[in-house]
Amino acid sequence: MLNNKLSICIAAALGIASMPLFAGPGVNHNVSVTPVAGTATVDGDISEWDLNADFAANMCTAGSIGTDGNCEGNGKVNLSNLYARYNCDTDTLYVLVLENSPYTAEESNSDAWVTVGGNSNKVVKGGESDFTWVRNDDGRAIGYEASFSLEAGITANVQVHLNVSGNTSSTGKNGDTMSITIAEECTTVIVDDKCDYVYGVHDRDLNDSRLFKYSDATGFIALAKHDDADIEGLDISPAGVMYGSAGDDAYAPNGKGAIYTIDMNTGAKKPVVESSPYEIDGISFNPVTGELTGVAQGVGLLDINPITGEITVIAKRDREIEDLSWSNDGSTLYFIDSDHGNNDPDAANDNGVAQTLRSYTLAGGISEAVCGIQGPEIEALEILQDDTLLVGYHDNGTQMVKIVNPNTCEVTLDAGLDGTPYTDIEGLAVCPPIQN
Repeated sequence: MLNNKLSICIAAALGIASMPLFAGPGVNHNVSVTPVAGTATVDGDISEWDLNADFAANMCTAGSIGTDGNCEGNGKVNLSNLYARYNCDTDTLYVLVLENSPYTAEESNSDAWVTVGGNSNKVVKGGESDFTWVRNDDGRAIGYEASFSLEAGITANVQVHLNVSGNTSSTGKNGDTMSITIAEECTTVIVDDKCDYVYGVHDRDLNDSRLFKYSDATGFIALAKHDDADIEGLDISPAGVMYGSAGDDAYAPNGKGAIYTIDMNTGAKKPVVESSPYEIDGISFNPVTGELTGVAQGVGLLDINPITGEITVIAKRDREIEDLSWSNDGSTLYFIDSDHGNNDPDAANDNGVAQTLRSYTLAGGISEAVCGIQGPEIEALEILQDDTLLVGYHDNGTQMVKIVNPNTCEVTLDAGLDGTPYTDIEGLAVCPPIQN
């Protein structure tokens, strides 16, 4: 698995402790839910949700749910499903409601809502800022995302509602609703675990970047999304600060690219170089000298001052280079050279390019081929702490990464990442090893 390659140990997983359920006077809870720890962005994009781990409850016709959580009664069916997450730091409950095929959701703001403590107390409803419809590729509403405040240390009487196929679909009805337990000792474990993760950026669409982190212990955790930047590269400096670089599709005021610092907990970005004359497809810090190296398509390798924004070309290269990474001893810079022939790199078949792993040193310049690598176009490259290379592919739905040994050219499939929602990885980052 991936963290074995990194030789790291997960100090603590984020979690919510359970506590005994209790019900208010006269309230019969037919379903009891303790949501998983996590957060979500209420934007209609559900790629960050895990529809297995985040499942909370069935939603049945007229809220007719038995004590086993299944729909009961003549003609009562499972019209939709509820998924839930809770953020201990902000006391926020996130819910996702999706139609259950073959039934179809109805887009009605007045019939899509969540109540706490009774039907008159709608904590969120359709049309509000903390609510958004989820749509399929045809634009039809198939459910919604929402969030609302919910105090820790309680068992709340909650009802979640949506109209589906001409019927009400709900987690319960008056006097017979769902209870959600938030433990009083609910806390996010605060540990310095930033380096326990691999960080990545997924290219969902043009100027539509999705940041995430991954470990074997936690799986994929969604961070911020950025609709205003085409983030192509990621790396973590020796000082423990993550940086990102933007390509030529970013909204740079007077240039083609930009450099950001990126919060490793939230994914929030802050510009440090707002305008670059180049498309900056990848970045890598030398873990020994701390210098930042970048690459620009059709230009070559760049020396970047992340404070002043000054950029100098240090090695010209007219081939397409998507990403690069310094070795852990700071002696060798690795990069992937993509040969599109006479085709436009942005228009060519991305799954049919000739790719070569090359290296660069200050003394020797750019090397001859280190390895030829088969498969889809590689857009992300990162050195791991055992000196193997983590490789991310363009638009590949079955695997996020492979491991490449630059000394033997052996390619090892990482089998722990099948089915990832992040299928177009532009950049990857791990913490550099601590230098003596």
